[in-house]
Amino acid sequence: MLSHYISCVNIVNNMISNTKKIKDKLNKRYAKERRFKVYGISAIAVSIAFLLSLLINISITGFPAFQQTYINIDVDIDSKLLNLDGKYSKKALFSANYRKVVNQSLKVMFPGVKSRKQKRALRQLVSKSAAYQLRDIVINNPDVINTKQSLWFLARDDVDVFMKGGIDRSLPESDRRLKNFQLVWIDKLLAENRLEKRFNINFFTKGDSRSLNKQVLKVQ
Repeated sequence: MLSHYISCVNIVNNMISNTKKIKDKLNKRYAKERRFKVYGISAIAVSIAFLLSLLINISITGFPAFQQTYINIDVDIDSKLLNLDGKYSKKALFSANYRKVVNQSLKVMFPGVKSRKQKRALRQLVSKSAAYQLRDIVINNPDVINTKQSLWFLARDDVDVFMKGGIDRSLPESDRRLKNFQLVWIDKLLAENRLEKRFNINFFTKGDSRSLNKQVLKVQ
């Protein structure tokens, strides 16, 4: 009888021991699963943080590419400067001297420019596309001939870089791409609200950054 009792006790103890071992194994397994989840969530969080940091950095450094600088010029569309001689045929309008009109308008805006070097620099305030933009305006609406129009033209690269903070005006003149007299012109344009940065829609719609931009014509 005693041996039978001892046998039952041993069986119960073994069951308790086995249950405890199983419970310990389950606890360890659950702990491992919890750690795995924590590691997984941490890895995902780190990845998301890294991705956000990368996107923010790309946005900050690449933001200037989404903008372009424009210059507002009062353009006197003089038929004599265009060498039209009263002929307003499409062929005559297409071959007219629009660059001369743009250059003359710049000279009127900055009458103090006298030296050849400064005149050349003045002509380089606006993009070469300005003449083509003006040509398109005149061809589409010949009535603007012999009138003065307020037009926005794409600025040249140096002006655009300066407006985006890429040229430090505190540097010695010999160490920067814009000379002191050019900075004076830019300051004048800014004071008169004739310089502004606009969203570069051509970054998304044009394959060639040199493509001409259609300008808004404001008749005075």
